[in-house]
Amino acid sequence: NLLASLSLDESIMVRKGCIHSLAQLWRIFPESTTVARLWRNNVLPMVLDAEASVSDRALDEIDAAIIKPLPSGVAELPWILEDIDSEAMAYLQRALLLLAKRHEGQLPSTFVKSLLKQVQECVTQKMEVEDWPLATWCMLEQAMRCKGSHSLVNFENIFPAWVCYSEKGLSEADSSSSLGSKILTVLELLLPTASTARVNEFKAGLTDMLTSFTAPPPLIRAMARCVSQIESNAKAKKSKKGAAADTAQVWRDTFLKPIQAMLSTVVQGGEFEDKRVQAALFLLAELGMLDGSCIS
Repeated sequence: NLLASLSLDESIMVRKGCIHSLAQLWRIFPESTTVARLWRNNVLPMVLDAEASVSDRALDEIDAAIIKPLPSGVAELPWILEDIDSEAMAYLQRALLLLAKRHEGQLPSTFVKSLLKQVQECVTQKMEVEDWPLATWCMLEQAMRCKGSHSLVNFENIFPAWVCYSEKGLSEADSSSSLGSKILTVLELLLPTASTARVNEFKAGLTDMLTSFTAPPPLIRAMARCVSQIESNAKAKKSKKGAAADTAQVWRDTFLKPIQAMLSTVVQGGEFEDKRVQAALFLLAELGMLDGSCIS
């Protein structure tokens, strides 16, 4: 409690001293869950400190505790990130963005390769989906937004993880939705590196789940966003060739017709599983946010 209060102290020197104390505690007790939690809850938020010198000190510590200990080929998440919560992950992603800015928008290639190795081992070692490290996917997502990362990781590297998750994790999507969303976001960012055949396979799988209303509601936003990005990429290619593409028409033909058919049947007294009706309504809402012109 004392250290937590010191991280919010008005004095700049006290806040910097708090970071130093937490760093020393972590180095002395590297396997303590209490110290790890203190470090996550207090060092990570200070990357957004209003005082630049405090933010820089927090970034230095994050670099030393997370980035540098992950050499290329090491498939092990730093212990300090075990059981990280969603709030801490948001701060971690912001920290990675700021660290990349120190190096012309890039993260160390050894760090990115280590994240890829961790992801691949989830699949090759046939780990249970609930044991996949969410923090790794959180960091990989941010890494894919940085310059140069697409030369180290491509769509083909990550797609097997989605296939594996689809087979094992979709049935438990309510408890693993954050993981599924992160996987889809990483794939969305890597679409420019994918082959046409793989993009078509990915789109077909997502479209099938969305139009059959078997997609878990927590993942519908990420799925619809991926399909939207694929359509946007295709539209851009057609525009370069002089052909036009009506994205709204794609939404209407592919998704709105089955939604309308289901909801009409429900209104007329037909029976559908509650989960499927819920999925249809979630999808309709997402389509409206992606392209309001296709809904009237």
